[in-house]
Amino acid sequence: MIDLFFSWYFIELPKQIKHVWVNYLWFFEKYFAIRELFHNYAAPWKGLSFERESVGFDFGEMFYVVFSNVFSRFMGMLIRTVALAIGLLIMIMVFLAGIVAFLVWAMFLFALVFAFFKGFQLLFSLPGK
Repeated sequence: MIDLFFSWYFIELPKQIKHVWVNYLWFFEKYFAIRELFHNYAAPWKGLSFERESVGFDFGEMFYVVFSNVFSRFMGMLIRTVALAIGLLIMIMVFLAGIVAFLVWAMFLFALVFAFFKGFQLLFSLPGK
């Protein structure tokens, strides 16, 4: 019975904790579309791009088209930067939470054994000492 507990506690349980941890990381990577945001980082916001409509040289229209396209790309980069920052921050927090979960799991058995022996020590200690 003891060997089943130790095989479950030290073999199966870490696999389950890792599986849950990886699932959370996968979910937040997909939820915030981290990979897609990196691939389309400099793309125009919502695909808005402007083209010249007239034939010939018109400095005002060229300035308008260039400025509008640069502004659209800047807005896309700004919004994607905010989304990336939030997504990466949450992924870092989930990563750290997974490390904490493993540490808590590792320390729990030692805390249980310590509490068991401390309970016996308190149970058998003489009153008034």
